[in-house]
Amino acid sequence: MLNIIKKDILFNKKFIIIAILYSLIFPIFLIIDGEEKYMFMNFLIPLVSTGIIIGKICYLEDCGDVRMYLKSLPIGRYKHVLSRYIEMLVILIASLIYLVIVQSFVTKDLSLSYIIKINIFIILLYTIYYSIYLMLFFTKNYYTAQNSLIFLVFGGLLVSLFLQKVLKVQIDVSSLLHGQYIIGLFFVTILSLIITFFISIKFNN
Repeated sequence: MLNIIKKDILFNKKFIIIAILYSLIFPIFLIIDGEEKYMFMNFLIPLVSTGIIIGKICYLEDCGDVRMYLKSLPIGRYKHVLSRYIEMLVILIASLIYLVIVQSFVTKDLSLSYIIKINIFIILLYTIYYSIYLMLFFTKNYYTAQNSLIFLVFGGLLVSLFLQKVLKVQIDVSSLLHGQYIIGLFFVTILSLIITFFISIKFNN
């Protein structure tokens, strides 16, 4: 399994560098802008960094010849799928640590506790999304997985509009950052990882 991860790093060095540069440069533009838009980092850095690296790995593997080659290697489905999930989690956890460090310096009006909680909350949501992304890749193909981002964005907008316009529910992010909600989301995330992981193994193309 470590050999698969090493192979992914070697084959995708350019995109890993792009993701790192984006993560370093994007906060600088927000600071220069001076409009207190630092929270954009929480959403865009994990999304783009994970999307660039994991997306490129999946794109390369979606070729029929590459799939056949991987199946010919003495590596079981379990290790192949597990390596992708580990890579995804490593990128998201690295994004979490990086965002907490950066935002603790640039956001003077937010407490460290709040910064940690909101970043954990968002990273857990992205973990659920990317676990579904990998499941779609392994059970369907790269393009199905990529198109899931469209459904994520439009689905989020529709749910938000439905809650606010129809049910008259005002969404308050701060109220979702209480310990019980984060713990609940953590268990939902673990459940999502387990379910999508085993579906990916069972129905891997």
